Amino acid sequence: MKIAIIGAGNVGGALAIRLIQAKHQVLIGAKFPLSAKAIQLATKIGED
Repeated sequence: MKIAIIGAGNVGGALAIRLIQAKHQVLIGAKFPLSAKAIQLATKIGED
C-alpha cells in the first residue's frame, strides 16, 4: 500500500517506521526537510 505522511516529528516518524516494517511504501512530507529531525528520520528509514 502507498501511504503519505505529513510531518517528520515524533508521531509521523513512528508511523513511518512501523508502516515500512509492515512492507508499505511510505512518502513523508516535512515543512523543513533539512532539519536535524527530518534528516535523522530519513537516515533511519533509508531515503530513496
